[in-house]
Amino acid sequence: MTKAEAIKAKCQECETGPKGVTLCHLIDCPLWEFRFGNSMSSKYFWERMKKAQKTYEKDFRNMIKVLKDYIRTPDFSLKRGSYDPICKKLDKEMGLGLGREK
Repeated sequence: MTKAEAIKAKCQECETGPKGVTLCHLIDCPLWEFRFGNSMSSKYFWERMKKAQKTYEKDFRNMIKVLKDYIRTPDFSLKRGSYDPICKKLDKEMGLGLGREK
């Protein structure tokens, strides 16, 4: 089993199928960035995120709402810092508005 296959298997165990993995909001999981089998620096990662945004429009909006709420919690700040690099990358690539409000 390759590393990508192992990550995919673990993510599908945690979530319910490909849709659940795509719409996963657990960004404090160390596997989150690699759940598609590629890192956030991969073109494939962003293609899949943009496809999910179109395919699962309502669910995608809900995922973003959960992310926005979660990154503002003290628990997230303690684990990842005040504004996580993953959130910054999501904002840059997709304009999701995840920036922390002051």
